[in-house]
Amino acid sequence: MRSSCLNILACAAPAAFVATQACAWEAQVDLGISVAQGNTETSDTDLLVAATHEGGRLHHSITVNTHRSTATLGGTELTTQDVVDADYALQIQRTGRWYTTVNLDSYRDIGLDGRITLTAGAGTNLLDSAVATVSVDFGAGRTVERISGADLEETVVRWGVTAEHALSERLTLFGGARGLHLNGGADIYDGEAGIRLSLTERLSAGFRVDVHQEKPPRSGREPTDLLMALTIGVSF
Repeated sequence: MRSSCLNILACAAPAAFVATQACAWEAQVDLGISVAQGNTETSDTDLLVAATHEGGRLHHSITVNTHRSTATLGGTELTTQDVVDADYALQIQRTGRWYTTVNLDSYRDIGLDGRITLTAGAGTNLLDSAVATVSVDFGAGRTVERISGADLEETVVRWGVTAEHALSERLTLFGGARGLHLNGGADIYDGEAGIRLSLTERLSAGFRVDVHQEKPPRSGREPTDLLMALTIGVSF
């Protein structure tokens, strides 16, 4: 009979990063691990590191999301999913609602050596209160994909939306979505939604759903990846 257990751990942000910018940056690290044993042995690891810095007109945001899924069949370990998704966003505030934005996105998965996208555009805060925030942005730029050692460069249009709502002092809903339209006709979408419960001033627990979709999908791949994760997190 197949049995499974869920182990949830916390992890610290890189010491050098925090030490040099301790007063300037705020960081959140979420980690979820699941292990199954029995007829099939599997393990899944999901790590999310998010850091933000607000200073005057400039707002920096860095997000790194990694997921690795492996299965052991007949003593052979198979990597079924290996994702690294890193994003950097710079917002330059122009007015109380509008800002200029620069986004640098990097994505790697099985079958894709890497995709790097650089866009510039504008965004606006549709809602900004102590309870809820909603912002949207849009821009254009270039993307470079490397598949099997070959590079493909295309013009891209990007859009994004982020939202957060505090249900109480300890419970927060959050979500976001981003889309890329390549001039070659492909569309790439990323989205997440979740809930975070503050356990202490620095420790939290959460549940998150991540979706990644590519139309058309790469050869041999399904168009949609769905990931659900229970996490424990620590903030700095």
